[in-house]
Amino acid sequence: MAFLDKSVSVFVDAVLTEVGRQRLATTGNLNISKFAVSDDGVDYGLFDITNTQGDYDKVILNMPLLEATTRTVAVTEAGTDAAMKYKLIDALDGTVDSVNITGVPVSTETNGSFDYAVISPVTENLANQPFEQYTVTLADDTYVDIFADGETVNVTSIGYESGEDG
Repeated sequence: MAFLDKSVSVFVDAVLTEVGRQRLATTGNLNISKFAVSDDGVDYGLFDITNTQGDYDKVILNMPLLEATTRTVAVTEAGTDAAMKYKLIDALDGTVDSVNITGVPVSTETNGSFDYAVISPVTENLANQPFEQYTVTLADDTYVDIFADGETVNVTSIGYESGEDG
């Protein structure tokens, strides 16, 4: 999604996902419940504090609009995240300055079938919140499954058979 605010009008360019297009075609209306915004295409190195006229962000504001995309996850040839690298978020009520989530490793390595890694996120400086909720997005679930703590796992239902090592 891209937007442009020129103090008179706001233009929004949104691209529907496949599911969104199907729902629009079958029901004729939409109730958009999730979206994500990033600023990957903005080069903040162009912010010029030496400009004596005070328009430090003039070059950034005059950049062409970013294109709307439905891809929230993409991987480069080097195996790094390529789409929505810098997601824009809104601070939660009760937080001080910014939200800091700990307990999530940058990378995890497992060895063989049924090996696992525990990810235990904790939101620091989250005041007056009785519990935390997280959404985990798995780019490729070919070899990985995510389970909640205490969940019973039926290994035959997730594609593992006796003697299979994968």
